[in-house]
Amino acid sequence: MRTRALFLVAVLGAASGCGTGRALLQADGPPPLRATGIGPVAFGTSLAETELLVGEKSLGQDTGAACRYVEFQSLPGLRFTVDDGVVTRADAAPGVPNVLGVQIGDTTESVVSLYPQAQLLAIGSAFGGSHLMIASRDGHHAIVMQATGNKVIAIWAGLRAAVDSSQGCP
Repeated sequence: MRTRALFLVAVLGAASGCGTGRALLQADGPPPLRATGIGPVAFGTSLAETELLVGEKSLGQDTGAACRYVEFQSLPGLRFTVDDGVVTRADAAPGVPNVLGVQIGDTTESVVSLYPQAQLLAIGSAFGGSHLMIASRDGHHAIVMQATGNKVIAIWAGLRAAVDSSQGCP
């Protein structure tokens, strides 16, 4: 009887969404990038807490640097910015899904037609370059699509202070 009870608790826990971040990530394929995070990663959370939620240690640069980049094996195609020990941003490689359904290579016109609320920001570092930014409801997070000419060439998301530039670390 005790074995049945433990089995029932395990099944109910799995059905309710309990489990490690790694198990949840592998179960449904890659999660979509959101303005507030991706999978178990929430922007604004400490790296130590994020590693616990993801279920693995991050791989990356010098741990003593104030601003650095890390990656997780269970979240391929993403590079996370860690600023003073806090995960602030994720840059997505081509093929990483996002909640907007926008892909690298899409036209700026298609993005604006789908998301008329997108803010178009000119950037001085690239001739003809721009950022299309869609802020979260609370205004503290955003998804940014960098465009050159008429094509989206990069996508990132995170805390507003971290996504306002083309680079995560200065």
